[in-house]
Amino acid sequence: MIQQFSNPDVVDATTFNMTHVLPSGQEEKGSGDGVFRDCITGFRTEFIDQCCVGNRKKIPVISHDCQTKHWTAVARIILKGYQCLMYFPAFLSASVIAKAMHFKHVSNNIS
Repeated sequence: MIQQFSNPDVVDATTFNMTHVLPSGQEEKGSGDGVFRDCITGFRTEFIDQCCVGNRKKIPVISHDCQTKHWTAVARIILKGYQCLMYFPAFLSASVIAKAMHFKHVSNNIS
């Protein structure tokens, strides 16, 4: 998902053609919003486990292997998950959500 959402044009997209890869490595059959929802849910789980700290509210942690391109893609995933599916990642701190929701307005300033 990071790779697909690294493209700045994804901010204006209204539909997504995604394939959900199962733990066995096989592609899940299906299409439409359900697959996108599965991908968002899978991303959320991995993101919490690998990139966040905190007990009640999760806060992303900056690490050497996650650069601007990675965090920009994460913001786009949060934004599009909300815009397209009304999926609100309530596990994140309010300040992280606010930054992601305003991302479309500031994305042109990120180099």
